[in-house]
Amino acid sequence: TSESNNVARLLLFLAGCQLDAQQIYEARRSLIRCMRCCGDYNSTAQLAIQELLCSYDEDIFTENNCEDSLKICRKVVEFAIDRGCLNWTDKYQRPGYMCAELQPHGKPHYSNDERPEWCNLLEKEENWKRIRDEFYRLAKGGSSTNHWPAVGSGDHRGGAGQHDHKVVDGQWKEVVLFGSGARPDLAPFTSNLIRRYAPEATSLANQGGGEVIFSVLGPNNEFAPTVEART
Repeated sequence: TSESNNVARLLLFLAGCQLDAQQIYEARRSLIRCMRCCGDYNSTAQLAIQELLCSYDEDIFTENNCEDSLKICRKVVEFAIDRGCLNWTDKYQRPGYMCAELQPHGKPHYSNDERPEWCNLLEKEENWKRIRDEFYRLAKGGSSTNHWPAVGSGDHRGGAGQHDHKVVDGQWKEVVLFGSGARPDLAPFTSNLIRRYAPEATSLANQGGGEVIFSVLGPNNEFAPTVEART
């Protein structure tokens, strides 16, 4: 109803004030009340769920056991889906807010037939073999890069992605091709292909929306539960 939506907007405003005052638990309660007032999917509901999930973001990286916070986030998403105030179909859905047109069809995994065409172009035999060769050359130190910095750390990213390495318990190293700390010159063939076939990805990375990287995961390591897509 109109009255419920007005209450929801007031609760969202209250939660914003509480977050600014670092009253995190009070803000979470206000956001949940806001979502309960939203009978369907609208901009207020979307902002409420987004703020509520973000309020757990720092917990995931600072608490000794991030799994508890991740479980809460999944419960929040389930609640939002059940209430109809989030147009997702699955609690593990990706990529979330950055590609809204995919949300009605969102699911944890896409088959090869459902992938964007640029994925297939990169995997054409004449392309993937040269991408592999550039990767091997970098991995073996056959360039001006003498080592691979740890993902998200060091001066090469200028402070960007400082939490990225925390999703791996062990070694995870990178060479950034696009985004903060980019060195596309280290893999010119691969970088030119990505510019040609996936300009949206390079544009997003160059505007601060992540990185396009070569990365190496150490032996016997696994990714912790995380919210980003990995390809």
